[in-house]
Amino acid sequence: MFLEDTKKLFDEVQTILGDKLMPAYPIFIISILQSMNMMQPARLDQTSYGYCYHTLIHYALSVKAKVRNEDIDSCFNYLGELAFYLYKKDDGLQSLNHGELKKFHDEYANQFVSKNFQDMKQILLDSNIVVLDDDEYRFGYEYIYYYLVAQKIASVVASDFGRNEIKKLCNNLENDKCANILVFITHHSKDSILIEEATMATMLPFEEIVPITLNKGKEYYRLLESIVDQLKDTIIPAEIDPIKEREKNWEQQDKIEKSLPAKNDEDLSSLPQEIIMMRQAIRSLEIVGQIIKNRKGSLPRVQLIDMVTELYYTAFRTIGFFGKLVTNTQDEIVDNLKNDSTEYETKAKIQERLNIFIQLYSLRFCLGIFSKVIHSVGLSELKEIFNEVARKIDTPAAKILSFSINTCYGRMSYSDLQRIYKEMKGNPVALRILKARVKSYLYHNHVDYRKRQQIADLFNWQVAPPQPNKQLR
Repeated sequence: MFLEDTKKLFDEVQTILGDKLMPAYPIFIISILQSMNMMQPARLDQTSYGYCYHTLIHYALSVKAKVRNEDIDSCFNYLGELAFYLYKKDDGLQSLNHGELKKFHDEYANQFVSKNFQDMKQILLDSNIVVLDDDEYRFGYEYIYYYLVAQKIASVVASDFGRNEIKKLCNNLENDKCANILVFITHHSKDSILIEEATMATMLPFEEIVPITLNKGKEYYRLLESIVDQLKDTIIPAEIDPIKEREKNWEQQDKIEKSLPAKNDEDLSSLPQEIIMMRQAIRSLEIVGQIIKNRKGSLPRVQLIDMVTELYYTAFRTIGFFGKLVTNTQDEIVDNLKNDSTEYETKAKIQERLNIFIQLYSLRFCLGIFSKVIHSVGLSELKEIFNEVARKIDTPAAKILSFSINTCYGRMSYSDLQRIYKEMKGNPVALRILKARVKSYLYHNHVDYRKRQQIADLFNWQVAPPQPNKQLR
């Protein structure tokens, strides 16, 4: 139970932290855990996570900037208007010089009761919500800027202006700023326009692409067929410490994030259209998944099933698009490699090496998109919804994806595993993907030796004998 509780808390905190929107410093994580703990059980859903962001901003104002309780609301309103002012700037820059900040304050003071300019500026700087960098004032953390902009848009979403802003954001999901603001709007609003536009956005990028099924003989199956026969299964350790495995994963993620360049305003104009379309599709998975989590208790089951179904199809079309892209450009890549090669190689040899690379990468891409869906929409309370969607779509891809979500957010039932194994047994590609998901489960959950051996026997894996003097804590 301890591991399950820890996993659940980690996943909830990770959802709040987002993709590097909020720094993972102890003070932020402790504040999140405390505000989650203060919530009443009835409010413990994804929408309530907006309360966590509110708490963090409140902390910065009251503790760091020493703002009195009766002035907190005014400061929140000032911050929200400032964030939206930056968002609407024609130059697209998310900063203001001294003169521009003074101009904003004067316009604000004409509409709302406010402290004088010097006092407000000092509160912003003391709270560290706004920082002064190279004579430019900007929000110190992206998550505060996105949260406040989203709050403003959500407050006017029922108006024509608000609806147009939602449409504009949904049409530009390849841009991280637009996608992140939309994620935050899902915390603030339950308006139907958000569901309609976000669901529509999932359909657009690859609406002409046939979604993969992983049925034998179909296009993506043929792409992976020869490589899965060459992949050999390794011995499964008898004893795995899932806490250490998760720590390894987190350390690896930290290394990757630290190696990435600083993310400034993105210029997407030079990116190929195919890459932009894939970014749109992947971000739409995250946003629709967030809406489903937010609204799981207030949307009819039929609508939830339809939304999850469309989310699955978006994932399967994205994988299908990738497969078509790599197969269509394969000959061009071979010719370029042959021209660039410093040593003599026949076209056949280059083709053989490239085939192996493309097949391995295609398998990895498929697993990666499955993982994105699992973490975007996964929730233990929606187990029956995922099962219903698998029955509705009725393909190996949908059945494996629903099984993967349910075992990631719950316990793996051996009888369920036997059932899906029997279905996939004659399908080497689907079976290989199922094996990858089962191995991930074994490495990240406490599974006793008897059950581990049972699962290994089912897949013809070998289990290393347990170490006699080694005990897991």
